[in-house]
Amino acid sequence: MGSNDYINNYYAPAENPVSQLYTPDRFADLLIRELKTNLKRLHSYGARKIVVIGLTGVGCCPHVAKKFGGKPCSEKVNSEVQLFNDKLTPLVNKLNQKLTDAKFTFLNATSVFNTLLQQGSQNSTGSCCKMQRSTGTCVPYHTPCANRSEYVFFDGFHPTESSNKILADLAYNAKSPQVISPYTFEQLLAL
Repeated sequence: MGSNDYINNYYAPAENPVSQLYTPDRFADLLIRELKTNLKRLHSYGARKIVVIGLTGVGCCPHVAKKFGGKPCSEKVNSEVQLFNDKLTPLVNKLNQKLTDAKFTFLNATSVFNTLLQQGSQNSTGSCCKMQRSTGTCVPYHTPCANRSEYVFFDGFHPTESSNKILADLAYNAKSPQVISPYTFEQLLAL
């Protein structure tokens, strides 16, 4: 229930016909049902403090943006992925109502990711390695860039270590209910 469901399934019709079977909204519903089942399973195994993380700007990944013609992002992809993200807060609220011995919170990763992009201190449209056009992964045996901290993405999909550190700090220190709710990380840890 994440980026790979969109990148490797919904937006890969040659390999997987799922986009021909589901509208974007119905596909988001399908993923939400699967996520709900898996979150309940985690609860049955004893998990009691769970952060449900929304998807970042999938359409901003260099490979996806190139494939769908977006500069710097594919707004079509981002708006369709947002349909999934919009269903996460109601899911978290329902789980908190039904499973009262647990605490679920939603982290709006799109908001966190957009903050990273707005900082503008990193190259957000290219990748640190030379990408294979067909797969978006790094060309084997080519040396990646030496200045990895200056790139948001390592390859066509995955953030660099420095981006992940920034994203983690932004997420952990978030206080706004538009970014994390109903509990901040600090509140969740204190419960």
